[in-house]
Amino acid sequence: MSNSSQCHRAGRVQRGGVVMRIIVSLLLIVLAIPVLLLFLALETTPALDRAVVLAPEHVARAKSILMGRYHANQRFGKVGTLFIRPDDADLAANYLVNRFARGSARVAVTDGSADVALSVPVPAVPWLYVNAKATVVERDGLPGVTALRVGDLPVPDAVSGALRSGVLAWARRNPDYRLGIDAVERVRLLRWGVIAVYRWQPDLSRRMRAAAVDPAERQRLRHYHDHLAGQLGRPPFGPVRMADLLPSLFALAAKRAESSSAVEENRSAILMAAIVAVGKSADILVPEARSWPPLHRRLMLLDGRDDFAKHFLVSAALAAYAGTVVADAVGLYKEVEDSRGGSGFSFNDIAADRAGTRFGEAASASEDSAVRLQERIAAGFVERDLIPETRDLPEFMPEAEFLQRFGGIGAPAYRQMMDDIERRVADLRLYR
Repeated sequence: MSNSSQCHRAGRVQRGGVVMRIIVSLLLIVLAIPVLLLFLALETTPALDRAVVLAPEHVARAKSILMGRYHANQRFGKVGTLFIRPDDADLAANYLVNRFARGSARVAVTDGSADVALSVPVPAVPWLYVNAKATVVERDGLPGVTALRVGDLPVPDAVSGALRSGVLAWARRNPDYRLGIDAVERVRLLRWGVIAVYRWQPDLSRRMRAAAVDPAERQRLRHYHDHLAGQLGRPPFGPVRMADLLPSLFALAAKRAESSSAVEENRSAILMAAIVAVGKSADILVPEARSWPPLHRRLMLLDGRDDFAKHFLVSAALAAYAGTVVADAVGLYKEVEDSRGGSGFSFNDIAADRAGTRFGEAASASEDSAVRLQERIAAGFVERDLIPETRDLPEFMPEAEFLQRFGGIGAPAYRQMMDDIERRVADLRLYR
């Protein structure tokens, strides 16, 4: 073989090696890009770490928004408005992110835009966080998103716009979500509040209620509704002790949890019991419940009182679905309202609220906690395992008396009484 042939072959080998190195390098770069993006997007510490603090006045304002302005314009085709204060929008955002993603959020509203920030842990990797910031801008119709940044990674507006469009398209494919989205004609962002302008549509209320409860939940509620219908339909037809209903109700939850989730079964059982305790029909949540077998209206008693059963079960349902912060705030709001013209501020009602909150928390904190509560109920309990002794707690206090004796919410005497109630609840055998 001539020297020229050998040199030519060596050149080809060399060029082939260079091409191979280029290909390998390009592959490594392509593989490194996602790693680099993750490195830029994820962080080891949260940029926000805010506690959720709900007070009775927050509940009062939420009630005013939902019951006052919302229902004032229920004529089909009429335009209505919802007004939300900037601090309430911030509070709601932080609560929702904490509740559903165990993170924190902040919303600062100005004229025409709102700065939004959030920090959420990565599922299954709790030491990594997604820290994101964006500006929500007012537009005709629903707001847009700009200046999105995830960690140190800026997201082009075209990408964030495409994500927004994708989320809206996904929501509109669900007829229930589409109904609510299409009802909103515009969202105004002003430094003194957020205004949502909507047009009331036929059947909006019923469809929104149906959308709040997914099909699987509706099926679960039907099972517990039918179970309670059978239990309450048996003579004698007088008041019934809550402690007598819970064992069979949670036995059903435990049996169904063998092929389902113990948390979900417990939640549905508690919710249906709460609906019965307050004397409502399941169609307030599930419109088709109008065709379910009727429930006999019977007083449900806890420690000999029907108001205790209501306080306990409503707080348990709020804790199981919305969290203990909401349950505590709602219970305290009710007592403040009662002190201003109702039955008066009652610490024993607060004890029933706190016990119910602890019950709902134990029923839904985790699968292990849910199963453990089912087992404890199955093993047998007495009524005093559900609610502490309350006969020595002050009750029926008008606002003036409550302020004179305890100084108001947050005062030292009030905190001392609340600490005593918390100790009593913590000592209950069912929750230890």
